[in-house]
Amino acid sequence: LAVCGPAAAIAFARKTGRNPTMQEALGLAKQVGWTVEQGMAGPGSQQRLLQSMGVAARLTEGVPDWKSVAADVQRGNPVILSTPGHYFVAERYNPEDGTFDFGQSAAVLKASKGRRWFRPEELSSLGMGEARATLYMDSPESPSPSVVAGRAAPNAGAAPPAAGPGSSSPPAGARDPLA
Repeated sequence: LAVCGPAAAIAFARKTGRNPTMQEALGLAKQVGWTVEQGMAGPGSQQRLLQSMGVAARLTEGVPDWKSVAADVQRGNPVILSTPGHYFVAERYNPEDGTFDFGQSAAVLKASKGRRWFRPEELSSLGMGEARATLYMDSPESPSPSVVAGRAAPNAGAAPPAAGPGSSSPPAGARDPLA
């Protein structure tokens, strides 16, 4: 069952204060092209799913701008990366070693062996292909706006401290959509 697209949408929705169930997300995903066999019908379909959940997101096609992804994640804005076989949600960034925490979106893949933190060039080693599109959101929970999705210029505001691989505990009350 290909549920990575709906699971990624749930992660974004939770950042806006909405708490959809997987059943709700799958129902909405079906309306924008999701199928059991194929999953989401591409990044545009993923963006429409987010819109149907009330989550504004900006889609950029092509190879991700990893500097923008890092800046957004450091500001508290998760970023969805689309590959031909999977949607990854970048949740945190460690500037010391250039790794991103892709949370459960990476850990659920057998090839990850439970690992969550990867450098951009390592994503394809998980067998899902190269990142081909990026979805950015501007989280109202973030003290700093998205550098891509909306409220401010790329250099405005200070980025909160980055989390490293040793700090993997989720916020109090958080629930993993893939658990």
